[in-house]
Amino acid sequence: MPVSAILKSLLFGLTVALAIGPIALLIVNYGITRGFTSAARSAFGAGFADMTYAIVAFVAGDLLVARLEAHRALYEIGAACLLVIFGGCMLWSALRARAAIRAASPDASRNELVTTYALTIINPLTIVAFAGFAGQLPLAGSVLRALLLALAVFVGSLAVQLALAATGAQLGHWLREPKVLRSLNVASGLGVAGFGLAGLWPFLVRP
Repeated sequence: MPVSAILKSLLFGLTVALAIGPIALLIVNYGITRGFTSAARSAFGAGFADMTYAIVAFVAGDLLVARLEAHRALYEIGAACLLVIFGGCMLWSALRARAAIRAASPDASRNELVTTYALTIINPLTIVAFAGFAGQLPLAGSVLRALLLALAVFVGSLAVQLALAATGAQLGHWLREPKVLRSLNVASGLGVAGFGLAGLWPFLVRP
C-alpha cells in the first residue's frame, strides 16, 4: 500500500477532528471540569466514531451514500434534535445544582467514551464526506487495506481530540472557582444546544 495513502488518511482524520463543533466543546469541558482522564475517554469516543465512519465508508460507502442522501433531511433533523436535547440536559443540570459545582475527580465509572461516541455517530451524513474521500484512495476492493486506512484516520482524529482534552485539563488547573465551573457548564450546554438549533434553523424557516 502506498505510504501516501496512509498519510492522506492521517491528514483527513486530523482535518475532520479540527472542525470546531459540539464534540470539541464537550471534550474541552470534560477536561476543565473532570480532568484529563475523563476528557481522554471522551476523545477516544470521538476517535472511535470517526474510525467507524471510515470503516463503513471505505468498505461499503457507495452502497450507503445513496440511501443517506435520500433521507438527508430526516437525518439532519434527528441529529440536530439530539444535540438540542443533550445540550438542554447539560444546561438544566448546571442550573439546578444546589451545591456549588466543583471540579470532579476522574472516575472510571463515568461514561464519557460512550456518550461522546453516541453524540458523534448520530450524524451519519458525515459518512458522505468519508465516502467522497474514499474515492481518492487506492482501496481496490481490499477490506484489509480499508481497515488499515481507517486506522490511520483514527490516529489522526485521536491526536486532535487528545490535544483538546489536554487543553481543557490545563485550563482546569487555573479555573477551579465553583462559580467559574458552573458558568462553563452553562456555556457548554448552551453551545451544544446552539449547534443543534443551528442545524434545525433551515427547516424552521423553510416555507
